[in-house]
Amino acid sequence: MLGWALFIGLLGGLSSAGFRWLNMGLKGLMTGQSTNDLVLIAESLSPEMRLLIPTVGVVLAGSALSLGHRIARGQKPRDYLESISLGDGVISAKTTLPRLLSSLLSIS
Repeated sequence: MLGWALFIGLLGGLSSAGFRWLNMGLKGLMTGQSTNDLVLIAESLSPEMRLLIPTVGVVLAGSALSLGHRIARGQKPRDYLESISLGDGVISAKTTLPRLLSSLLSIS
């Protein structure tokens, strides 16, 4: 049991670090800035880009969710805690990955 806990904890930590790395890379790609300070990034952008970047993020995030709903036809996206307490604890990757991508695009 301790081995499984170690493995799952390691996997969770690596996935969190990967999400952060992707977030910083996507932010850098969209803004051309390598800093993680949102105030400095916003100050360096033109007013048009300050409006355009979040708008593109919202459109892409919504598109990811819409595509995810089409791919996972008939599968209701479940809340993680709800699936553990009320259901069998199984969460489909078809519903999770689009939500993950949408979150990444929204945050970045």
